[in-house]
Amino acid sequence: MLVFPSSPMLWFVGIWPHVLSPLRSMPGPDSNLLFGFGPFAEAWLCDGNRQLEWHRKYGSFVKFRTIMGLERVSVTDPKAIATILNNPDTFPKPSYFQETLIRIIGNSVIALEGDEHKRQRRVLLPVFALRNLKHVVPNFAKSCEALVEYWDKELDARGDGVAVNVTEPINRTMLDMIGSAGFGFEFNTLHNSDHPLAKSYHTLIFATGINKLLDGMSAISWPLQYWPFGRFAAVTKAKRVIVDESMKLIDKRRGEMSVNEKDSHHEGESRDLLSCMLRKQMQAKPGEEVIEDDDMVQMIMTFLAAGHETLATTVLWTLHALSIHSDIQSRLRTELSRLDDEITYDSLESCRYLNNFVREVIRFWPPASVTMRVARENSRLGDYVVPKDTIIQIAPAVVNKLEEFWGCDAETFDPDRWDALPEGVGAYNMLTFLEGPRKCIGWKFAMLELKAFLAVFLRRFEVESMGRDVGNETCITTKPAGGLTVGMRRVKEGEMGGDGDSGVEA
Repeated sequence: MLVFPSSPMLWFVGIWPHVLSPLRSMPGPDSNLLFGFGPFAEAWLCDGNRQLEWHRKYGSFVKFRTIMGLERVSVTDPKAIATILNNPDTFPKPSYFQETLIRIIGNSVIALEGDEHKRQRRVLLPVFALRNLKHVVPNFAKSCEALVEYWDKELDARGDGVAVNVTEPINRTMLDMIGSAGFGFEFNTLHNSDHPLAKSYHTLIFATGINKLLDGMSAISWPLQYWPFGRFAAVTKAKRVIVDESMKLIDKRRGEMSVNEKDSHHEGESRDLLSCMLRKQMQAKPGEEVIEDDDMVQMIMTFLAAGHETLATTVLWTLHALSIHSDIQSRLRTELSRLDDEITYDSLESCRYLNNFVREVIRFWPPASVTMRVARENSRLGDYVVPKDTIIQIAPAVVNKLEEFWGCDAETFDPDRWDALPEGVGAYNMLTFLEGPRKCIGWKFAMLELKAFLAVFLRRFEVESMGRDVGNETCITTKPAGGLTVGMRRVKEGEMGGDGDSGVEA
């Protein structure tokens, strides 16, 4: 049987990529002509490890293929990344990626594109003003105190130096922290794993095995989202619970706010993020842009899902870093021992080594390893014209560790590097929170949460490695595979650590 040139398969697999594609000269790994790296290549490559190898071998622009020879591009060139991230209308998220986000975190600022994203971001920015963030630091510390008391009781029962699986307590504590600092409510999921929010987010976020595949399928084929059985029904039910609980939070907080608080700022007013949103809504003048209730529901979903999941993941990697770098742990403890018992914004910002350490953790282990964009039109990036509809990957897990930017010790965990960064390291060489008009709106909030956790935890406990290799797995975020277990013991009085050198190989 003859195969004519008009055959779609011959066109996509044989003629377009090798003869006509503007990307035909872009280097990249060999792959099966028909299946590329598989129909779910983006999911398979979501931790960034393979792309790091590719970029070291092929340079700043790498082409790879998925099923039917569809071309994908991975980019690390700072100028190209700046072009992509500063032009979100030309390079939005692919629709299936956006649908996946909406399904998990709601129809809010992270997932939305275009004018609606700009509107939500515009009305949200004042909520994340520094004057508001300073007031929620004690809420962070309070949630962390509850966690150290939880572990204190565990060590009372089991003894100092035992192996502790920290994964679930951290996940629940970070949800409690968002509840307290974000909405002024005590969820107490640390001691109540049956809380509806805790159970619902566990369903949404901790998909494994076949459920990860089903989540990907539902993003591509929206009718599956309404299939009334199995995983699809469980996700739909979990999301409904979260929406209902979010609306209850709004109604309860609105009812609790005093008349004075509605009218003007006064001493003692609630400064959690939900109160700030409601206050802005209540004080709005006629015709002024406000945050509507439906917007708040979606934003609460985003804070709860994206906020607690990314922070929990980062705290796990933080404890892993401390467990394998005892010298760094001692230096941090020494610095933090000088703080007063009451943790404040100013006291956290005064700790130079703490700030360096937190920056290095998020450089080394960005919770979102890879993000994607799609070219809405033919676009020049570097020496290449990227055709319309091409999916482009930007991998913080790769960019944050490239030797050409960070030097020969890029894969060495060294907080001291932040005192003297290599010449040429700029905003687009460190992409944990992305950059441009879509930079993470809550990045300062997240950094303060992590610093507050360390300030409370390290003055009470010491952790050590269990001597096992810790791999990673990706489900929403890239976290320690199978959770994290560390040896934990209490720090005795007068044992607050000493100086130590960092720069140890991770």
